[in-house]
Amino acid sequence: MVQNNRRKSYRTFICSREAVKHTKKQNTPKGGSIIYISSVYHAISRPYYIPYAISKAGLEMMTKTMALELTIGNIRTNIFSPGAIDTNNNRELRVNKLELERSQADTYGKS
Repeated sequence: MVQNNRRKSYRTFICSREAVKHTKKQNTPKGGSIIYISSVYHAISRPYYIPYAISKAGLEMMTKTMALELTIGNIRTNIFSPGAIDTNNNRELRVNKLELERSQADTYGKS
């Protein structure tokens, strides 16, 4: 699991690097924007989610660092982290009210 998440993080970095190169080649005054989709589990701890949480936290930090580095080229980076979605993987949230509150109940959506 850790190896798989590490590969995904590396691939995300490589894709981002290529997107930056492409955006810089266009040389438009408006620059560009890179948007990542993540998850709230970079900030909310859950048992047995260590590899997943690490990869999401890494994506958040990469996004923030790229935002600082790419400001000169007018390239924005943003991250979208939706809350828990009502799926079978999150079955315990339906039953366990405390877990639901910890998962930011106001962002709990339906699939």
